[in-house]
Amino acid sequence: MSASPSMRRTLLAFSFCLGSLCCIAQTAPVEKPKIAPTSQEEYNYATKGLKTQRAQGLDLKAGYTLQNDTELPIGTTTVKIEDLVRKQDNSLACVIAQVSSSKMAEPTYLAIPNASTGGDIFKQYAKSVNDLDPTVAKMVLYTISGRLGGMTSIVYKVVK
Repeated sequence: MSASPSMRRTLLAFSFCLGSLCCIAQTAPVEKPKIAPTSQEEYNYATKGLKTQRAQGLDLKAGYTLQNDTELPIGTTTVKIEDLVRKQDNSLACVIAQVSSSKMAEPTYLAIPNASTGGDIFKQYAKSVNDLDPTVAKMVLYTISGRLGGMTSIVYKVVK
């Protein structure tokens, strides 16, 4: 005795659903790496302490290293970007943008918090960017965009 067409469709739909659930159940969820957010102490160091240490010729704060130096001079503005990395776990504390311009009396240090950071520290960063001369802020944006474009290209190649 053969099954009716509606029964076959029901069995086919049930088999499809069951097969899909089995495939989903076997796929492990992709978790984002857990990175400690940029702390207020790290933010203050990146925006004030590092500038003072460099002016006095002092060593970098213990437990940290600077990596991935990128510098872009455009006209009378130079933006130097560096990663402040925690030695303990080799994680990104923040990205530092050192901005020098003929429109500024002295260099300004911006601290771009890492992606795990929220709230007040991001507000502080936004305020520091808003306080820049608009032309200088554009140069910072160009430099950061170029660096980000290069990083995403590398990640895309690795993931692909």
